[in-house]
Amino acid sequence: MGQEIFKDYEPGDECIQCFGESNVPIFGAGNLITPKYVQANAYGIIACPGNWEDANHSWLLTQWAPCTWRFIDDAWSVGYNAWISDMGLEYASFWIASKIDGHTYFESNTDICASVFANDYNIGDCGGLVGGHSGSVVVTWGPGIGP
Repeated sequence: MGQEIFKDYEPGDECIQCFGESNVPIFGAGNLITPKYVQANAYGIIACPGNWEDANHSWLLTQWAPCTWRFIDDAWSVGYNAWISDMGLEYASFWIASKIDGHTYFESNTDICASVFANDYNIGDCGGLVGGHSGSVVVTWGPGIGP
């Protein structure tokens, strides 16, 4: 069982989409224990003209549901999801939104269970509710990641 492979971090509820015995995810050889906590590090996100928030931070996300991790405070809402569509396709998404100005600074959707995300927004997307563009986010877990 997966519990025997990695014991160096606190397990969460099993996310069979990206972890678990029957899956061989991009994260490595299957049988990984689903982490309760993941660290998300954002790099190179550029605020759109007229926006002042700096979204280049490191966040500790806590599992809210088997394949959902979140960080929410007074300033930011950060999320990481993985799911399987009705057609059996795997997807993952990551976003960073400012609760201060209401803009989304980072959004990425992939067709695999990813741990590295590139911002879907570019400079041409600025305006409306888009507050940032470019950059990437790396999601990790393991020893020392947790409260």
